[in-house]
Amino acid sequence: MSTNIIFEKSLEVIEIRVVPEIATGDLIHQVVFGEYVKCTTNRDSDAPQEVPVVWLTLCIKKTDTQQYAVGSKWKLTRSDNATLNLVGI
Repeated sequence: MSTNIIFEKSLEVIEIRVVPEIATGDLIHQVVFGEYVKCTTNRDSDAPQEVPVVWLTLCIKKTDTQQYAVGSKWKLTRSDNATLNLVGI
């Protein structure tokens, strides 16, 4: 049975944080995937500014998060069988 991709989005790592795991208090890495979008504001100037939009956050126990460097590019897909894939590009 073949599956079809029904959603695809290019993302980048916009932040990596060290946070406590709620159950144990151990420190883990939180990797935030998203994109920057341009917006305008009327407060200070009409110049476009970029703001981060978060699409996915992963909590990882590994101490080696080098593959998730801030700015690295990723592709998020969802198939019609509800499979999510996150692949570095």
